[in-house]
Amino acid sequence: MTLLGIVIHEEFTAVRTAHVLLKVDPYVVERVLGGQKPVAYVVIEPSNMQFLPPPLKSWRFGSKLILKYRLDDRLLKLVSKYAIYVSCPRAVSIIEDPLGILRRMVSRELAKSLEEAKKYKGDIKRVFHKASDRFLGKGVVVAVIDSGIDYLHPDLYENVHAVVSMLVYGNNHPLVWIKGVNGTWEEAWVYEKEVYESINRYPWMDLLGHGTHVSGIIAGNGYASNGTVLGLAPNATIIMVKAFFDNGSSTTDIILNALKWVKEHRYTFNITVVNLSFGARVPSNGLDPISLACDELVKMGLIVLAAAGNNYAFPFTISAPAAGRKVFCIGAINPYNKKIPLWTAIGPTVDGRIKPDFIAAGVWVLAPKPVTVKCYFEKVYPVLVYDGYYMYLSGTSMSTAVASGIVAEWVEWYRYVFRATPSFRTVYVLLSQSTIRINFLGKDVVSGEGIIVGPR
Repeated sequence: MTLLGIVIHEEFTAVRTAHVLLKVDPYVVERVLGGQKPVAYVVIEPSNMQFLPPPLKSWRFGSKLILKYRLDDRLLKLVSKYAIYVSCPRAVSIIEDPLGILRRMVSRELAKSLEEAKKYKGDIKRVFHKASDRFLGKGVVVAVIDSGIDYLHPDLYENVHAVVSMLVYGNNHPLVWIKGVNGTWEEAWVYEKEVYESINRYPWMDLLGHGTHVSGIIAGNGYASNGTVLGLAPNATIIMVKAFFDNGSSTTDIILNALKWVKEHRYTFNITVVNLSFGARVPSNGLDPISLACDELVKMGLIVLAAAGNNYAFPFTISAPAAGRKVFCIGAINPYNKKIPLWTAIGPTVDGRIKPDFIAAGVWVLAPKPVTVKCYFEKVYPVLVYDGYYMYLSGTSMSTAVASGIVAEWVEWYRYVFRATPSFRTVYVLLSQSTIRINFLGKDVVSGEGIIVGPR
């Protein structure tokens, strides 16, 4: 028998029936068939743990338990009885550029786009989305899981409350610096340099440039540009959880650790919105461990937004965790010509759900770059830099950050009107009722519900 081009031998009893095959990632099957013992993530209901052996590692997210095993034929047969889904680890990336999209855009499109951008002066809040000037995210805390942040950037200095490192641990806990508790941001930088001298790694500083840019899109206050380059929610607060290496890569373990930290500290820091400007290429059924973990965070009251992916406009290319059932999947639109770029991933998901949910500005978005260090993007693409403090970047990472800023506006608006924090379902309704629709017949697999806008 065959499944997605993989030959399934009849004697391989662990995966003989269709109902089992549907619960197992074909890559797991392929590797076990090849005699390997692959590392895999098994998602189960907690009550079924009693039937399984101790895992290498585990994570608990609400009604889901994620177990990490090294599987052989016997163990795969056992876990398949109780698993919701079994999947192999995949690379997680925040600068996914499989076909050199960024390089070509820099050489062919940037000059023209920058001329247009000069007319707008980079103010994505007022020009691109006509967001309200009254509701700017005050009191809304956004957790950003990314490559770190330059907390000394003038536009972010006041709006970053805490930085967390999933890459550097102290006493078996992620290294955390809270402004006003551990000290000033200047003192944090002194401490970081000491750590760097010891282990050759900065706990929180952004050497890539991605996390700073994303955070600035969400909550940059425009200080370095006299208010010209503003984030969507300049009164919001950022909690940066650094979970990516300096090359923009991460692992499933690290991301699950980051999501677990957000879960455990959501009340301590009053987190409402979670921005995930990254993706993993997995089957878009929403059953991978990261997507399921995000769904559980939403059940706990958080609003989670994730990038659709830069996988080109082919069906079924939505990345995880944007494929999650309760995660806002954000695609991109070019704000200069109002066209959807060819590289933004589209739906449907492999199980037939319509994604993305919304689209937002994602082409040459102007936002802060690191100024304390020279980041990767500035070194490789110096033409992207604007006025010393900012740079232009494109991708669904940027559009997701735009959407997170607008969601922060809506959360503030809802709290002002109803004296309560909205659920993800309420926010979805608010957004879908106010979008600039591309398809007036309804939600589609290219533009979702349309271009997300803030309260007016």
